Amino acid sequence: MADTVRFSTPKPVAAISVQKAETHGPDTPESWRGKVVVLHFWATWCTPCVEEMPDMNRLAKRYAGNRDVLIVPVSQDMTGFLTIKTFYRRHELSALPMYWDEKAAAFKALGLNALPTTLILDRDGRVTAQIRGQADWDENGEGEIATLIEEALGQP
Repeated sequence: MADTVRFSTPKPVAAISVQKAETHGPDTPESWRGKVVVLHFWATWCTPCVEEMPDMNRLAKRYAGNRDVLIVPVSQDMTGFLTIKTFYRRHELSALPMYWDEKAAAFKALGLNALPTTLILDRDGRVTAQIRGQADWDENGEGEIATLIEEALGQP
């Protein structure tokens, strides 16, 4: 069961960097400005994470054509992209990009302490909500995360 906190005043996000599989280079919240970002921390060895990934993949498909929404699933696996790629292939996660948080640096910088944890960032890169635990990703487009995304998209 997820524990969701909505922030009435969005909080600034720490300066972090995660590795993107497609480029093998760093990606940062600064590069995501102007988009609503679902920043999701997970691992292949985390049972609730594994259970919610197919739902997140469906949500990513739903927003695939929307340039204002970015889904950023960041693996906490210490073994790197090969483990993540194998997991994606096994679970048919074709709509999700691959990100890796080497040495859990971003996870630690954000002060997180549980997997899975999801942060919703508004277009200005501020945290509007945090979800600890297995979330309701996409229940026919009406899941908790979809609702949080739509709320963030509606902000000026």
